[in-house]
Amino acid sequence: MVIKSYPRLTTVSLALSLELVLSSLLPVTAMSPSTQQQQPAFSQREILAQRRSRLKFKVPGIRPSRNLEGGTARGGCGSVGGQKMQMKALQPESNIGLTTVGKPTFFFQISSTSVEEAKFILLNAKGDTIIYEQTFPLTKTGGIRSFTLPADAEALQPGKEYTWELVANCDPEDQKGNPRVQGSIKRVQIDQKFASDLARASMRDRVALYAEAGYWYDSLKTLADLRSANPKDSTLISDWQDLLESVGLGTVEKEPLL
Repeated sequence: MVIKSYPRLTTVSLALSLELVLSSLLPVTAMSPSTQQQQPAFSQREILAQRRSRLKFKVPGIRPSRNLEGGTARGGCGSVGGQKMQMKALQPESNIGLTTVGKPTFFFQISSTSVEEAKFILLNAKGDTIIYEQTFPLTKTGGIRSFTLPADAEALQPGKEYTWELVANCDPEDQKGNPRVQGSIKRVQIDQKFASDLARASMRDRVALYAEAGYWYDSLKTLADLRSANPKDSTLISDWQDLLESVGLGTVEKEPLL
């Protein structure tokens, strides 16, 4: 019996075997759909840059109806380690801070001091009528503090302008000589579209919405609440610093939030 050879078939068989060996050695480059979805569309730096750019506060072109004493005060009383006590109102200088709520929160920076108490005063736009006042204790630790109008205080009326003061009670008998800072605030009504946008937005996105619309007290309060709940969140810390810098408050951006 004669056995015939088939060289062409042998060649094809060898080629297929070689292809199988090589395919087993090459890395798999195709990605499953689930893996592709995990790849971010932007880098973390790009995402952070986009978020921070949204928090540049748009200062409204509205001026107070009266000349304020200034947003910064220094005093010889209550000095610690030879450093004079310093207070600063956290709001755009020479501008009215807008709010959408009846009982807003006011922020101020106060340095380390031996003064034991301060007084918050809410007045009318002219500053000749006291609407509400309350004394509260101070701690020796310096930083950024806040005061929220309590339940027994009269709510701000929409469309009305007010003046607020923070006075360090160095000498309770001489109120005029005590260091003080002043600010101006006005409550505004929001339209239906903005209210709807707020209702759909997360807390972080609300900060950007308030800042874009020029509502200073609301944007600062919302961001402060987020920071208090997430003190180690680096993105919120950067947002806070950027928001303050955008209105000229960069000198207090790294002060602890008390």
